[in-house]
Parts: sequence; structure tokens; C-alpha cells
Amino acid sequence: MSDKRAPRRSLDDWMELVTECRQSGLTDVAWCEAQGISPSCFYNAVSRLRKRACQIPDPIGKASTLDLTSHKQDVVQIAIEPETSPAEL
Repeated sequence: MSDKRAPRRSLDDWMELVTECRQSGLTDVAWCEAQGISPSCFYNAVSRLRKRACQIPDPIGKASTLDLTSHKQDVVQIAIEPETSPAEL
């Protein structure tokens, strides 16, 4: 059985790779495929970097993925009223 694990990279190495990716103008996945890096490993590293409060650069030009966690959502309060009054029940 051959060992096909990717080499271990430090967070500093990942920060350099993420920065290079985000400045390339390619999508994250396209850049990862061109570099022979698993997109799941790439995003795992991005997550670890964010947990360490590292400033991750935004992609240049195009959005790389749909990231629903990076923006606050507006909360809209609605009043829910029964169609019939409690007295009619």
C-alpha cells in the first residue's frame, strides 16, 4: 500500500499558499487543482487560519465560493397572529 498523504504544512506555509491563491484571480478550486492541492485541505487550512484570527485576503476579481458565514444576516421580526381569536375556539 503506498502512502499518498500530502506533506504536512505549517500554518505559515498555508498562509502563503492561501494568499497566493487569492491573488491569482482563479477560483479557489481551480487554483488548488492546478497546484495539486486538495480543495478540502485548502479550506480546512483557511478555517484553522481564521480560528487563529489571521487576516485571509479576499479573492481578486471573482468570488471563489458562496460563503454564507462571512456576512451578518438581517433579522426581521414578524408578528404571528392566529387567524381566529382564542374566544372563538
